[in-house]
Amino acid sequence: MGSGGLFTGTSAAAPVAAGVVGLIKSLNPHLSSDQVHAFLVAGAEDQVGDYGFDVPGWDPYYGHGRVNARRSLEVLCGCQGGESLIASPQSVSVSAGDVVALRVDAGREHAGQNYWILGSASEGVGVVKIGSFALPLVPDEYTRFTVSDANGPVLMNTHGILDAAGQAMAFIALPKDGPPPASTVLKHAAVVFDGRATPAHAVLATNVTATLIQQ
Repeated sequence: MGSGGLFTGTSAAAPVAAGVVGLIKSLNPHLSSDQVHAFLVAGAEDQVGDYGFDVPGWDPYYGHGRVNARRSLEVLCGCQGGESLIASPQSVSVSAGDVVALRVDAGREHAGQNYWILGSASEGVGVVKIGSFALPLVPDEYTRFTVSDANGPVLMNTHGILDAAGQAMAFIALPKDGPPPASTVLKHAAVVFDGRATPAHAVLATNVTATLIQQ
């Protein structure tokens, strides 16, 4: 057995923080440095240091607190683990040029199969029928847009083939003049098709995500 010792200071903190940054960026590589910093701060645990020095909020001894990967990821995407579709971040600004990332994780058993990400910009109760699956999306103009303009300049890689791990990453770069209008909630769900069957049929539908679109 080897021996160990206490490792502290910025030399210890920097690689831990860098690892959390890597996790955040893996869910959305388009996040700006300011956005990443905000998610680190939002997930940090405050008042975990020495009494009298680690005061509430930022302080010169412990900064914003101890980084917490799980809490930062929860703020970023609202994910708890096990979701087959993750949207990040949960809120975006059209005027700031933010990009929504959609990560499909259907599992290795669906590697090489086709997927399609559909969406809705409407509230209320509705259903989009895809084979035997009923997606809880209200059919609207945005739904039609996710079908007609998949893999275009706005909806990037929202239709394609899952990789060897049964995963895919798509991005939505919303234009300032729509669709959809700002101050709305975009909902998305992905459907996986078995292209080996004739005709191809849906074999998996993911959970539904929600993203707030703001000016």
